[in-house]
Amino acid sequence: MRKINRLFVVLLSVLCFSCSAHKESILRLSCENSNFSLIALNANAEKSEIADTQKSPYLYYGFPEDFSPIDDTSLQIQVLILSQQEFDEKETFYFGFLYKEDFKNKNKLNATISPTNFVSGLYSNKCLLSIAVPKNKKPEGFFVYSSIPVRIEKAAFVESKTGWLLQGTPWFGFSEKGGSLKSLLASLELPHGTVKLSVHLNGAEKSSSRYSSLAVNNDVVTIRHATNQSVVTLYPSVFRSADDTAVFVKRTAEEDCVTGLICEKIVPSVTDSPLVPIATDPGMIENWPQNLWRRNDFEVFSWEQFPSILFFDTADYEIQDKLFKRLAFYTEKAGYRGTIPADSVIENQHGYNAHDYRAESLAGFFELARQENFPLNDYENLLCEILTGHGVIVKNADGSITAGQGALVSISRESTTYLRNKFIVHEGFHCLYFTDEAFREKVREVYELTDKQSLDFLLRYFTVTSDLNYDLRDTYLVQNEFMAYILQQPVYEVAEYFTKILATRKTINRTDPEKVEYILETNGEGFIAPAKKLDEYVNGRWGYNAGRVGLVTRKTAK
Repeated sequence: MRKINRLFVVLLSVLCFSCSAHKESILRLSCENSNFSLIALNANAEKSEIADTQKSPYLYYGFPEDFSPIDDTSLQIQVLILSQQEFDEKETFYFGFLYKEDFKNKNKLNATISPTNFVSGLYSNKCLLSIAVPKNKKPEGFFVYSSIPVRIEKAAFVESKTGWLLQGTPWFGFSEKGGSLKSLLASLELPHGTVKLSVHLNGAEKSSSRYSSLAVNNDVVTIRHATNQSVVTLYPSVFRSADDTAVFVKRTAEEDCVTGLICEKIVPSVTDSPLVPIATDPGMIENWPQNLWRRNDFEVFSWEQFPSILFFDTADYEIQDKLFKRLAFYTEKAGYRGTIPADSVIENQHGYNAHDYRAESLAGFFELARQENFPLNDYENLLCEILTGHGVIVKNADGSITAGQGALVSISRESTTYLRNKFIVHEGFHCLYFTDEAFREKVREVYELTDKQSLDFLLRYFTVTSDLNYDLRDTYLVQNEFMAYILQQPVYEVAEYFTKILATRKTINRTDPEKVEYILETNGEGFIAPAKKLDEYVNGRWGYNAGRVGLVTRKTAK
């Protein structure tokens, strides 16, 4: 960059004498839904094009009187190449700001100007380029240099973002440091602060490759392709090292389906109620750094592919119980369903180490508490506010509470990593069942075609296991649990799960040894066929598989 910069300054010092008196350019400057006239500081800028590079390869623009760019914005221009010939890396193009020290007066530049940071390079016959406004220095104009004929078609101050996007009109966004298109495409430096990285995917469902990979500092992030997902969000703070060094991201292969990386600031959200969920993929939640939680006791996420589904991750089982234990008794526990038990009734009873609830159950619980004027604890009241704020439940004008859209999952840091992953998958599939009618119909179809004796074993297990004690008359509940038990592990582990785990439980062996014997004799094969059918369905529909509800996985490189 320094070598190019020195040569560039020499060129500017030779050619700046063409700067002239104030004339308006045909190019307009857009900012916050307003348009302003730009000052043409040389002849090319009047028409906003460089037609004859031998005569003058420059465009110089001044901003209007009393105009000052807004903080956290970037100047974006749309460049059109006028030449019909193919251009290559030997062609040069520069774009950057002009500052007060570059001007003799408002309408005339100095004979020599010394640009510091600028953008270089072009991509295709038309592209968008942006450079961020420096935080401690206000620009008063901008320049363009091109060794090939070009026209500047648009100029605007826009929200500041960095990165690139190749879909549509290619876009390249630079920080105030500037840089080259080639280096930006090779490796994107992500800024400090509260930012997010949007990874854009194109044609994933048509690609022979089923995933794309990114190198993010010392990690490899794998993004599996899904028909309905064109953007995946990552958070640079998750990948930042202990010494707080910069985070760099790059594609591991240029031929993959990543067509854009866009980094932008996140609007700060208050950490009190209602806590705004962090949109992310379930694959990132399991190992999300706890020191990045906005509260010490729990964090709440929303499923990026299904924004109405929330994930609550709690610091321990105690916090989880305060949020969800009473809900568990109201929703599922035998002898308590449909009631709101007092603390004294449930304090010595076990709730669950993971939870899932649909909007209807959540609304029913809080509406009953309202009707009975039941004294919910502080965490339950906070939960109600978060669910209301996200539209999972709705508070009506008359004060009543009804179901909105969505569902929730709860896991805890007190569970082992293995169990956390299992719970995310098991409860995640439950939430898809809650919120998607077509999936429920597919589950019903598979359930009815399942080997009857194998199914009898599972249904018996549901009734004799004290922690479950499911009511088999509730077909919605039974088919939902059937699906989750089938899909919570990969297909190749299904037979082993039923033969070596469920079939070894004392309760089912004591009450129905014949059903256990059948599962062992058939090696659990009766569950493999439904597992394959459901695995194929969720993969074709959403890009998931048995044992996985996330599209994103993170692995630290060795």
